[in-house]
Order: sequence, then structure tokens, then C-alpha cells
Amino acid sequence: MENEIVLERQQKGISRGSLIIYMVAAAILALAVNYMIIRPFSGSGGLSLPQTVVAEKQFVSERDNFSLRYPAGWSPLSEGELSKYNGAFAFAVERNDPRVFFGLRVQTIDSKGVGLNQLAQGLDKEIVKNFQDAKKNDQEIVQLKSGRRALKYEYTFTSASKTTVREQMLIIPAGSKVYHLSVSADDKDFDNVRGDVDALIQGFEIK
Repeated sequence: MENEIVLERQQKGISRGSLIIYMVAAAILALAVNYMIIRPFSGSGGLSLPQTVVAEKQFVSERDNFSLRYPAGWSPLSEGELSKYNGAFAFAVERNDPRVFFGLRVQTIDSKGVGLNQLAQGLDKEIVKNFQDAKKNDQEIVQLKSGRRALKYEYTFTSASKTTVREQMLIIPAGSKVYHLSVSADDKDFDNVRGDVDALIQGFEIK
């Protein structure tokens, strides 16, 4: 965390390549902290869930200029619970049966000119270094309802309990900030909760 703060204070005049490094480092940090706190997963064994979910609750951050609508059945983490992540997330919600975690990290950095495909290439290298048996499933440049472009990146890795965990990231450059949205679940449960995951992404707005 301290190294990242120093890097962000030195962001003026840095090269495009360095911006990619900073953004990848922030994404990996959040994922690594999440992995250490929530492992091992204890999913339901493939519980079938409805694929269409209406987002019913909302969180608004005036400090970080975003709002998030999230589905009923998800519980926001308290400030005390968030503190366990050492500042890695500005907001997080989770659900049980099956266990799914959604975290939102905000990075303060001028992202102008950053190429999302370059960012994906950086993640390709670092994910393999940081997570056991990591394998990329998918990569896509998507356009949000706001018109902003984002990188959607999905991969699997082996947890300490030897289960396969799937992680999906959405990285959204937005002027002086970058928003990192990440969802983690047992691989066998992920497709069953994709309706919730899509609702969370659709419910995210930058003010």
C-alpha cells in the first residue's frame, strides 16, 4: 500500500508505459488482498439461481464520485470488515450460498491515453506470477451505459484449499481516477450467479 501511494504521488510526467504498470499493480494488489482474506471459498456445489436479478439497494460515494446499485440478498461490508483489506477496497458486498465477493477499488491516477489492450497484456503477465495455476478465460473491451470503455478480464486460479476460483475484473479509466470492479466465486458457481454479476456492473455509475 505504501509503495502504491508513493507511486500515485509521483504520477505527473510519467510515461504511458508507467501508467500501465501502476494500473496493473493496483488491480493485482486488490486481487491478492482479496485472495488472502476470503480463502478458502465454501460454495454451495452449484446451486441454480435465477439469471435475471433486479438491483434493489444503492451505495453512493461522494468522495470517490460513484454510485452502485446491488441486488437484494447481497450484504455490504461494514467499515470494520473493510479494514481487514487494508484499504484495498472503497466498497464491497458479498452473498452466501454460494459464496461470492464483489469489491470496488478506486485508484487516483491520470489515465489519459492508456490503452486497454496494453493493460490486458500487463495483466496476462502479472496474473500468472501472482496466482497459482492461473489461466485466462476471456478478455473483452466493453462499452458501459455511460459510453465509457472498460476492460473486462476473466481468469481462474487454484486457491489454498485446492478449489478452482474464478475472478472477473472490470477496469474503467475515468479521467483522474481508475475504477477496479472485481468479483470472485468458486468456478463451479460462477455461471449460476452471472445474473447478479451483470446487475452489479450495470448498477455502477460514475457521477
